[in-house]
Amino acid sequence: MKLHRLQHAFWSALYGRWPEMGEAIPGYTLLLSVPPDLPVFLRLAVDICRRQDLTHLVETLVVPDTYDAAFAREVAAAASDWPAGRMRLVQPGPIDRLTRSGMTKASLIHWLQLVVGAREIRSSHAVVHDVDLFMLEPGFLRTSFEACRDGGFFCLGNDEAWKGAVWTQLPRFAHVVALWEMVIDMQWLRAGPPAALRPQYARLPEGLFWFETSMLVQAGTAPERIARRRAARAVHFGWVIGGYRAFQQSRGCFGDDHFRLLLIRLLIAAFDPEGGPYPLPGLAELERGLTEPGVRVGYGDTARCNYPAFRDALEQVLCGDVFPARSVDVLRSGLAAFDAAFAWQPALVETLAAMSA
Repeated sequence: MKLHRLQHAFWSALYGRWPEMGEAIPGYTLLLSVPPDLPVFLRLAVDICRRQDLTHLVETLVVPDTYDAAFAREVAAAASDWPAGRMRLVQPGPIDRLTRSGMTKASLIHWLQLVVGAREIRSSHAVVHDVDLFMLEPGFLRTSFEACRDGGFFCLGNDEAWKGAVWTQLPRFAHVVALWEMVIDMQWLRAGPPAALRPQYARLPEGLFWFETSMLVQAGTAPERIARRRAARAVHFGWVIGGYRAFQQSRGCFGDDHFRLLLIRLLIAAFDPEGGPYPLPGLAELERGLTEPGVRVGYGDTARCNYPAFRDALEQVLCGDVFPARSVDVLRSGLAAFDAAFAWQPALVETLAAMSA
């Protein structure tokens, strides 16, 4: 308990209040949380979001997960032909940089990005865009914002916060939603200190539980003020940047059993082949992990079980009119060795084969 009190005092001292805000502008701010050492994700986020119906968009903020002065050039290039409102870079301040230097947990880093961005928001709402999410319908952002605004919700998400056994222990928190692509009422978000939104453990009558960013605040919010969409078409891979950061911190052979490094490398090949250098293995080295033990990136016992879900999700994106044809060809070519190694086939091919058997 003493350690808990010390942690609470530390975070409260650094992130105990929001700056004074003026009258909110009706509409939403799009928060692009990106890693500056993977600029391909900024390009992808801009390309994916610019295909959206951007009605109600007030401003777009690019928030890197670490300070990088050179990243300003990437943002300026992306902002030059951004179709709606203005786009600007929001770098972490001195205190944020000091705090970030001691952070290794991906969830805490993402919380800090949310706080850095939220301090700059002047609109009534915000949408937190995950760079590993691909929206397959052009009205995704518009209808999400309208549903949140018109329903009078404090936040509107697209997925439940927890899955599996946790729900059986915490049914009273079934209203809590995951942060990805969540629409947030900024007045609600700023009703408490930034520190309250951080990922943290909470001791409840049911036991000790981990709450990701904003979830503990959601848990204390009336269920009728939080909503979850059920019909939006999107593909969300999840924890791609967190997996990349874990790889950076690792030593020896790293198990890419969810194929997050593979996804990053494929996207670089398709969308930024002349960029870099990117600090992760090339495609040929990733392919070596399929057959050679002891290489930097390999695939463990669960990889074969995980590959169909990963590949099916990526196939949805490839067939979803999201990427140009040339990029789709590059992605499919890069997947060939993995498709063969894990005996993957499109669901349609499997269905036709079953019908003809």
